[in-house]
Amino acid sequence: MKTIAAIFTAAAIATPAFADNVEFSYSKSDLATSSAIASLYERIVDKADRACNSGVASSVEERRISDECAAGLTSQLVDKVDSAQLTALHEKRRSERVAASR
Repeated sequence: MKTIAAIFTAAAIATPAFADNVEFSYSKSDLATSSAIASLYERIVDKADRACNSGVASSVEERRISDECAAGLTSQLVDKVDSAQLTALHEKRRSERVAASR
């Protein structure tokens, strides 16, 4: 099993309090089945949330910035994996979040 590692920059969407680089590894087997892709997606979302959440969001504005950072970093990570199925799942989940927020 070959593991692919990449480094992603979140600086463009993050405030200085957030990490500049995020490393994320995955293997080809993470793209082998629908359930594996769903698990990979959840790992990506979790990694982005942890990278963008300083743990001390004391205001609504800080929480909004953290959420935007995580959403942007999730998109970057999904794009870097370059899988049509993962991208489709990401688009579906993003649409569901938008619909739920209305």
